[in-house]
Amino acid sequence: MRKRKRVFATIDLGAEKIKLAVIKKGITGMKVLVNEIFSKEEVSLVGQKIQQYRPKEVILILPQERVIIRDITLPPVDKNKIKSMLYFELSGTLPYAIEQVELDYILLHKSRKETKVKVFVVPDQLNRDVEFLRGAGIYVTRLIPRGLAITAYLNKNGVQNRLVKLNTLSGQLVVYPDFMNYFSRFYYSGQPINEDELKEALIERGIDLNRWDLMELTGPEPELLGAIYFHCKYPEFSLLQVPVEESSQGLKIAIILTLIAILIVNAGTLYLNYTMKLKELQVYQERLDILIPRTEKVKELKGGISRIRDNFDRLEKIYQKNRDYLIWLRELHLLLQEDTEVNILVFEDNLLRELHGKAPSATKVSARLADSPYFSDPEFISPITPREDQGKMIEEFSITATLVDPQRKGDGVDE
Repeated sequence: MRKRKRVFATIDLGAEKIKLAVIKKGITGMKVLVNEIFSKEEVSLVGQKIQQYRPKEVILILPQERVIIRDITLPPVDKNKIKSMLYFELSGTLPYAIEQVELDYILLHKSRKETKVKVFVVPDQLNRDVEFLRGAGIYVTRLIPRGLAITAYLNKNGVQNRLVKLNTLSGQLVVYPDFMNYFSRFYYSGQPINEDELKEALIERGIDLNRWDLMELTGPEPELLGAIYFHCKYPEFSLLQVPVEESSQGLKIAIILTLIAILIVNAGTLYLNYTMKLKELQVYQERLDILIPRTEKVKELKGGISRIRDNFDRLEKIYQKNRDYLIWLRELHLLLQEDTEVNILVFEDNLLRELHGKAPSATKVSARLADSPYFSDPEFISPITPREDQGKMIEEFSITATLVDPQRKGDGVDE
């Protein structure tokens, strides 16, 4: 995945001059966008240059004489507590009150026994420089000492120790005397270096030109580039955290107008959607007004249909029962002879509760019922009474029997 390019601005604020470099850092290296020197009266031009590129970080180079550097050894401690412990350790050892300084550190070594750090302390009077730049619309986000910036530059570009060296205790750059004229001109005056002259001097002293990037030497000054190198290596280091503010009023207005336009468009869209939904609801309401009476009518009709169905079921049951009785009566008519007289006939549920009558032979009547497929288990419910009737002997009887469902026999009555 390709890294996103970032733009940095570094400023070296001197007594009379302001040195500015704007660098775009990407995967292919650094590209110099601005490398200029301004007078302090031209600070507004510096602000315009920075606003033109809108850098992610604006780094201010601190004069080395304003920075107090200490090497401190602490007991093993969590990283989040180092800074608070440093304030405690340095309390009473500085020429300033501890509440009037800003500090940060670089972790040198950490083990189970100890934590070694290099501490950088600056007084808060430096806020005057920050406020001076802020007045021109330049909002500083990082403060980095000059010594750290130059150290990062030299380490990045592999400068040989034969030429320059760094005193790590003080962070001061030490240049050998025979090169002082070149580097003093380069570091402090801002005048361009004679590249041919520098090459010749390097070759005479046996310096490997392959270890130098002469294009960078003739570009932005080492501390301006080195500040970016250092920040990329220690992105959390800053002796002053200043919130980045938008300096362009025009941009603020543009952003506000854009937001207003977005709100207006969104409000218009919401209004149209609301209007369409309202019309849909009105249509649904009209349909509902029509359907509600119909629904009540349907409910009423359903109730009537239900009652009709119940009555039909009852009539069907009555019809079925009466139909069964007709079948049983027809069977009795076929079973009983003409000489058999029936006086009482009682049906109850699935029983022939009582068949009372008289016949020449009561036992034959019972036998016929037993042989019929529509009756079963005939029994006499009272003793047979023989008597004479019109000169003939007859038997008076009362019989009960179980009725057999005609549906099981598959019989029916002619309609």
